[in-house]
Amino acid sequence: MIYAILSTLPWLVTFTFSETLRLEVSRSITADCGKPVTIHCAVLSSRNGLSIKHMEWFKPQTYCSVNSKGNLSQQNSSGNFRCDYEKGNLSLHFPKWRPEQSENFLCKVRTNQGVETKDTRVETREHWEGVEAVWSSDFPTCTFKQVCPTGHVEWFQDSTKIADQFIVNNYTDDDGMVKIYSYLKTHEQNKLYNCSLKSARSGQYLTSALIHSPSYLRARAAPHGPWWTFVGLSVIFIIEKL
Repeated sequence: MIYAILSTLPWLVTFTFSETLRLEVSRSITADCGKPVTIHCAVLSSRNGLSIKHMEWFKPQTYCSVNSKGNLSQQNSSGNFRCDYEKGNLSLHFPKWRPEQSENFLCKVRTNQGVETKDTRVETREHWEGVEAVWSSDFPTCTFKQVCPTGHVEWFQDSTKIADQFIVNNYTDDDGMVKIYSYLKTHEQNKLYNCSLKSARSGQYLTSALIHSPSYLRARAAPHGPWWTFVGLSVIFIIEKL
C-alpha cells in the first residue's frame, strides 16, 4: 500500500505544477503592413512563491530575455523591434510590421514551479490598392500598387495563360508595401490581354485588369461599319418620310 502511494507521487507533483503554472499569450494576430504590432506573454500561477529564473521571446533566434534578477536584455534590433518587461509580463513590440516577419513567435519561461512554452502566430493582412493597366509604347503593362505581402503576376491572352513571356519588377518601400510592375513581351496589338495578381499565401486572385491596344478596338469595330451605316441611313430615311 505504501509502495503504491509513493509510486504515484512524481505524477502528482508533475500534474500540480502543470496546472498551477501557465503562460497567457495572444494565440493569433493579424497585422497590417507598416503598422505597429505588440505581442504579450504573461506568467501566471495559482501558487505562492513563484520565482522566474528565465523568460524569453524567440523564433528561433532570441529577441529578448529576462534573467532571475528581472534584468531585460535584447538582441541588436536596429530599431526593428523592442521589448518591455514588468512583473512577469514580457512584451515584444514591432513599430512597423513587415510581411517577412510573419511566423510563430515562442514565449518560454523557466521558474521554480516548472517550465512552460506557448506560441503566438502573427500573419500579415493582405492589402492592395489597385492596378493601373496601359498599353505603353509597343507592349501592355500593369502596375499593382501598395501590395502587401507581395504576390505573383500572371498574364493571359483571352483565357489562355501566357508563360515566360513577361517581366516583373518589385519595388518595396520602408513600410513593406510593394509596387509590382510587369510588362508582356509581345507586339501583337490585335489581341485582348489580362494581367492578374495572385496571392502568394492563399493562391486566390486578388485583382486583375484587361489591356488592349488602340488598334484592337479599331479591328473590333471595323466589321460593324456597314451595319451602322445601314442603320444610320434607315433612320434618316424614316425621318424624312415623316
